[in-house]
Amino acid sequence: MVKFSFVLAFVMASASTWATATIYTSVADHGAMGNGTTDDTAAIRSAIAAAQARSATVTAGNDSVRSQGVVYFPSGVYKISDTLAIPHLSVMGENGAVLQQTDNTKDILSAVPIWRGVISGISFVGGKNQIYLNNGNTDKTLVVIDKCQFNGAADAAIRTGEQMISTMLTIRDCAFSNCMQTLISHSDKGKLVDCWITSAPAMTHKAVIENYGDLLCENILGVPGVTAGNEQRWIDNYRRVTCRNFRFGGEGAGFTAVVNFAPYQYNPANLVPTSVVLDDCDIYSTGILARDGAAIYCEDIPNQIVVTNCRGLPAGTDPNLCHVVQIKSTINLNTYFDNAENMSRPRALRFLIDPSITEMYWRQQIDLPEQMRPYQANAIEADACPTSGWWKAGAYVRNRNCAGASSPLGWLCVESGKPGVWKAVKGTFTNR
Repeated sequence: MVKFSFVLAFVMASASTWATATIYTSVADHGAMGNGTTDDTAAIRSAIAAAQARSATVTAGNDSVRSQGVVYFPSGVYKISDTLAIPHLSVMGENGAVLQQTDNTKDILSAVPIWRGVISGISFVGGKNQIYLNNGNTDKTLVVIDKCQFNGAADAAIRTGEQMISTMLTIRDCAFSNCMQTLISHSDKGKLVDCWITSAPAMTHKAVIENYGDLLCENILGVPGVTAGNEQRWIDNYRRVTCRNFRFGGEGAGFTAVVNFAPYQYNPANLVPTSVVLDDCDIYSTGILARDGAAIYCEDIPNQIVVTNCRGLPAGTDPNLCHVVQIKSTINLNTYFDNAENMSRPRALRFLIDPSITEMYWRQQIDLPEQMRPYQANAIEADACPTSGWWKAGAYVRNRNCAGASSPLGWLCVESGKPGVWKAVKGTFTNR
């Protein structure tokens, strides 16, 4: 038993030494105190330089691989007064080691460039951008940020530069609190998953998240810091965003889930479809009505809008408030889709807001403008035969107010056009 205990103790000690001494470059070994009072900027930079010295790139055919160092922060509070540049490095902390920036005009970590990197187990306090990432559109970039906490960023907790395009960015198991913005992403593919976000009440004319790429937000608990006059929203979308199981919280009655700025693409030779997808989300957006309290507000209209299995959006007693989709009043819907009928990909425009699978409060909230309904993927109901929009022959609109044999069951488009030629469809009723 003594022999076994000795071997076990040896293995555990060796593993600890191997983890902290052999693989990682510890900032403590370079003089960082982590006591919450000493300025550790110079000591941390010394550790960064040592980690950089251990990095290497190997050419492999027409490609290359890179061995990169890891800067390690033992548990503690590390005060810094300048930005820490960590090009081509990973950063790891023990038990949420704190990096506290004393100058809110300066970033905390700046990874320029970055190709493969992990930032894990760090708590960020203060500063401008707490993590800034950018490169020259380097192919096959993979970046993971996990198990971090972000508090009080004057700008964004995580910001990527405009050249951070050919990147898979994964952010998971993180908590964001009172940051002016949570994420600004230009990555081709991005994931924000299993996170908590409490937005900053002082955020003004901004979104918690700005997306310029293809972003998936999944399993997010959102708590909005609502200030009624500040025109706040959760997500500004400039390309494609999908939200699943996102609690767009109702504290202070919440604010708009997505403001879409991405126009639909109709050129089949260069088609990059734009989209907004909300699935299994809780939506509360009545606290700020600057955008009519809509769940999705379209400054421009994307190729796809899909809302399924969602709940919330209480509108009180006024059905004119808080539509699922609201279109900017200056958009001319009579001409907006004029190129759509010539597209070789007919499903490139697709709108799905199905009342049978989306729990909202008012029928008027769910209805799309008539000019958008020719591209609706689910069954279409209306109060009358369409009088606007470009419709294809064979389209069918069901009569929402059918009251028996004297009313049409619906209307069938028998000739394509704007608005097409329609015939009433009637049924024969018998008593049994």
